[in-house]
Amino acid sequence: MVDFDEKFLEENGLGALPHKAEFLAHLAEEQETRVGEAIAVGLPQEVVDEFDGIVEGNIEAINAFLAKNDYKNDPIYAQIAEKSGLAPDSPELNDEYASIKWLLTNRPDYEEVIAGVCKKIQQEVIANRDQLLAGSQQLP
Repeated sequence: MVDFDEKFLEENGLGALPHKAEFLAHLAEEQETRVGEAIAVGLPQEVVDEFDGIVEGNIEAINAFLAKNDYKNDPIYAQIAEKSGLAPDSPELNDEYASIKWLLTNRPDYEEVIAGVCKKIQQEVIANRDQLLAGSQQLP
């Protein structure tokens, strides 16, 4: 995901934007919404619901997903544990693994999906730079 931050604003000619914090919060929310929608395209509703439960931190959804996967023997689980320093079977590790494993299983193209969404938002921001600098904070 793109870091919509002060540096992003500066690099795109929006350093003088009024209400920067509010606009950046809007961009982050827009990014999250659009990425979620893009990831869901073409998937059955029950699969989308499963992911929604995982990303919302629903313990039942996470545990149900873990029960369907041999996560303790999955090298991905071990890699996440090693890189994060999280204890095996900690809720944080299980949550992280479930999110990543779900994406790898159901949307192996998720990196391209995310990149496309972020590029589209950036293009919209640039196309509306003058309007934004004049005080409007909404994307078209």
